[in-house]
Amino acid sequence: MSGGGRLGAVRNLVLANGVTSFGAGVTEFALPLVALSLLDASASTVALLYAVSLAARAVVSLPVGVWIDRTDRARATVLGLVAGGLVVLAVPALTAGGMLSIGWLVVVAVGAGVTSTVVQVAAQALVPALVDGRQLLSANAGLSFGRSLGSMVGPGAGGIVVGWIGAGFALLVDGVSQLLAAVLLVRLRDPAPHREVADRPRRAAWDGVQAVLADPLLRRILVGTTVFNVSGGLIGSLYFPYAYQDLRLSPVALGIAAMVGNVGLLAGSALAPRVVRRLGLTRAATLSDTIAVAAFGLILAASLLAPLAMLAVYEFLFGLAISVFRVSVTTLRQERTAAALQGRVFSIVLLGPMFGAPVGAAVAAGLAIPFGAPGAISVGLVVGVLSLTPFWLPGWRTEPAPDPARDADPAR
Repeated sequence: MSGGGRLGAVRNLVLANGVTSFGAGVTEFALPLVALSLLDASASTVALLYAVSLAARAVVSLPVGVWIDRTDRARATVLGLVAGGLVVLAVPALTAGGMLSIGWLVVVAVGAGVTSTVVQVAAQALVPALVDGRQLLSANAGLSFGRSLGSMVGPGAGGIVVGWIGAGFALLVDGVSQLLAAVLLVRLRDPAPHREVADRPRRAAWDGVQAVLADPLLRRILVGTTVFNVSGGLIGSLYFPYAYQDLRLSPVALGIAAMVGNVGLLAGSALAPRVVRRLGLTRAATLSDTIAVAAFGLILAASLLAPLAMLAVYEFLFGLAISVFRVSVTTLRQERTAAALQGRVFSIVLLGPMFGAPVGAAVAAGLAIPFGAPGAISVGLVVGVLSLTPFWLPGWRTEPAPDPARDADPAR
């Protein structure tokens, strides 16, 4: 593939990211309302549903990483999008047939978790093969920008769509968006579709584990993001029940707050290259993660003063900070990982956070019963502060870059 062809492929990935993020934003907004309004679910049930989806991603993450490093990553991306679109379309189909239940929502949540993991790991592993190291930061920022642009209007559109056709049918948007993204990427080509990987899957997986454990910064990213996701799972699983039931905000109001947050995501994606070039990857990650955790406090402040305004400010600051953080740690991980290990290393770095989030959501389900959503969210804020430790301890900002010669030995 020529240089121009590879840049064109990245542009298509950016566009597909935007399209699917728009649909995912609608689902993120509508799915909890499906459970709350159509099935009369409790806050604990919504939290458990959230946990099941994330647990499914965690369980398949490493096997998917091994498979992605063996197969055509472009085809895997398209396959995941098609399968994901069909899974999500099951919700409006079941709603129309009068068969929707919590059990079916669990099935859909598991299927969506698996297919989204395939798409995420395949795309992340493909990007370093399409661009060289000098363009990696810009490519990741572009992908984040496309994702943020698509999701900026998704939740707000979700509020409108839910009010128009109902929560159950709102997921049509997500299903169609994934199928459209698959069409956009159907001509995408993997520059190296057939790669030599250890014959035994267990050995291939262990090579990825060793690559993470041997690198001090990758270890810190794994620990820090895992604990952060425990906090995020705890808070995120209760965010909609808290805003909808405790703060009495309407779906349209929640959609507006989410749209403000996605403006923050968009701004963070646009600013990320400038922030990284000024501070460096590690310092940019530390600062942005700290701001994201501090923003959690505004969720609790919403119960005391101007709920919609507080949640809108929270959404904006969190979106701004988390975009910079993701671009920073993604580029850092890709730069420090051998080409043949990109899928496995990403899946392992993803594995901890994916287990952390459902653990947080499960804890939230238990805490919400005796303490209510505000009490459980307070615990999540404390856990978020603890997640900053790996990024503030000595060594994170002074660790030297790895030896480029490591790419010559994919088994290291």
